[in-house]
Amino acid sequence: NFRKFSSRSDVWSYGVTMWEAFSYGQKPYKKMKGPEVIAFIEQGKRMECPLECPPEMYTL
Repeated sequence: NFRKFSSRSDVWSYGVTMWEAFSYGQKPYKKMKGPEVIAFIEQGKRMECPLECPPEMYTL
């Protein structure tokens, strides 16, 4: 999955950027290393919704 850019990877990047914004700059996946993040995502898991994030925005 590395070095493959697509609309899907763009959407994921946008989602992570929005997560960072709504969490006031917290580090995403802060307790995980690269391979753990990849496994987490491939298992269909997602980061929890930041407290200040509207549910409508999180579901995007």
